[in-house]
Amino acid sequence: MPKLIANLRERLLAETRRVLLEEGPAEVAIRSIASSCGAATGTVYNYFSSKEELIAYAILGDWLEHIEHVRESIAACPDVTTGLAAIHAALVDFEHRYKPTFKASGYALTGSSYTERHKLLCNQIEGLIDELASRFGLAPTATAEMIMAESLLASVSRGWPDDELMNALNKLIS
Repeated sequence: MPKLIANLRERLLAETRRVLLEEGPAEVAIRSIASSCGAATGTVYNYFSSKEELIAYAILGDWLEHIEHVRESIAACPDVTTGLAAIHAALVDFEHRYKPTFKASGYALTGSSYTERHKLLCNQIEGLIDELASRFGLAPTATAEMIMAESLLASVSRGWPDDELMNALNKLIS
């Protein structure tokens, strides 16, 4: 009779995230992840179709946690600039944590899958900006929110000065 492991999917994701962050993407192996969680290698495939899917879901779970922390920061921030800085800080932190994984991945930064992921990410950031704006009674246009989301993403990879970025975003949000 097969053994049942409580919360196995969550445990597999947590172990994958740990390995990614502590040891690097090259060390993620289905066999070792399964073994660490007390499961057989084949059992992992009941939850994830491939190593790439396991890694993607582990990263996604961490991203969703980042979004929740940003929402908490937005709800408690004293002003718009602090809220924008919280969104930016979350993006910087996430990029820093997973930079080795993103560099090692076989995903091209072009093509339809990249475009879809980028659009989804921008939509999520636009939603955070909208929550922030609403909290302070502001109503930026959809275009302004889109430009702000793209600017926040670009600033992470290009290292734009924070004060200049915040000045530009403050003008767009009001």
